[in-house]
Amino acid sequence: MLAIDDEKEQITKTLSGQYAQNSITLDEYERLIEYVQKISTPRELKNIKKMVSEITHSDEDTGALLLPEDGGEKHLSLFAWRSSTIKPVHGNAGTYTSVLGATRITLNEHDLPWGKTVLTVHSILGLTEIHVPKNVKVINKTTPFLAGVFAPDETGANGIRDDSEVPELYILGRAILGNITIIRT
Repeated sequence: MLAIDDEKEQITKTLSGQYAQNSITLDEYERLIEYVQKISTPRELKNIKKMVSEITHSDEDTGALLLPEDGGEKHLSLFAWRSSTIKPVHGNAGTYTSVLGATRITLNEHDLPWGKTVLTVHSILGLTEIHVPKNVKVINKTTPFLAGVFAPDETGANGIRDDSEVPELYILGRAILGNITIIRT
């Protein structure tokens, strides 16, 4: 039983980290914590780990978070325009911040690895465009504040099914009085 308690503690830490990074909402956090507290069997544990890994940015087996602090380059556009083509390293596409400027981020199909990749974007009184290939599943976890986040409808979009084996791009960050636009290329 001790192993289940240790696992429950790890899941709780994962959820707390995701909530602290604004990757999940307060409602999602509270709902999942309630499920975690009720776990009593290995089967329930396995089910909740799968649910948490799908909702958050964590590995199902280890619970390790995929967060921007794990690495990746940081780019700032201040009163300027930037255009970048991303080549993710170890599942991290970097952090891009646009303050009173514009940023165009392009991901090429052959540069995005299989599995999960995290891209962090902040647009403060700025504009950020993210150009994503059609064969990539986008999980948009950005938070707008007096701003707009424009993303294509991912349900059945471009023939990508939820269970298909395609690269996954998790987009984290915030738009504050600015816009983040995700464009399929």
